[in-house]
Amino acid sequence: MGEAADLAVDAKALRTLDSLEPYAAAWFLAMVRERELGMRNDPRHDDLHAAARTVADKLETQLLELDDHKRTQGILFGSEKNVAWLLVNLWRWAEHVEDADRTARLADFTREHFLHDEMDSWCPLPVDNSPETFEFFPPCLNRAMTVLTVMPDQIANPWLAEFATNQSELSPIRDTPWSTHAALNFSRSFGLWTMYKTTGEPEYRKLYVDHVQTQMNEIARDQRTGGALDPWIAAFGVYAVGLSYGS
Repeated sequence: MGEAADLAVDAKALRTLDSLEPYAAAWFLAMVRERELGMRNDPRHDDLHAAARTVADKLETQLLELDDHKRTQGILFGSEKNVAWLLVNLWRWAEHVEDADRTARLADFTREHFLHDEMDSWCPLPVDNSPETFEFFPPCLNRAMTVLTVMPDQIANPWLAEFATNQSELSPIRDTPWSTHAALNFSRSFGLWTMYKTTGEPEYRKLYVDHVQTQMNEIARDQRTGGALDPWIAAFGVYAVGLSYGS
């Protein structure tokens, strides 16, 4: 994964860091983290560290300054403004660099805005069974991924037990004319893998594999008929497969 992340480093793209939208900033932090983890013995492994710290500072400011309306929309919508995607990657970066102050602030944010009672009624997992209402993130699975990633086990595990009772099984999306749903199969797997790692329940692992494999098969079929793979869908796929790499 470190080598794959290194291949994503592009001098032209790096010149645009100051103008990154939050969605892209989250991808950048994910890329730099994977690059540093996978290239520990390479002298170049931390040469993006300072840039990532600057991006993380800006992303946290943008996240914490969201007003109530934009923050709630960002939790409940599956667009590039999805708050969970920003928060999880910012958290993982903060843990990677052992930034205890940032992780504490992000934990407070998660506890206040992802765990309040109204969110349970707005975003039970069955909502994710209506993919025509989303773009490329499943908001309720992303919510679960965030709680399980950020919150300590004594809070996250009882919450998941109740959350999971309201779920219905998600089947991979097939033969959709919407290109965004190709990424949605992959992004569903992010939350499913997190739920499997938290619980050890094999059905979550099976759903993770089903979503990834279904989309890989769809991509292979499209390529056999001359179709081209959008780079952003490939990024979702690499991220999805990387979650279980070596596990």
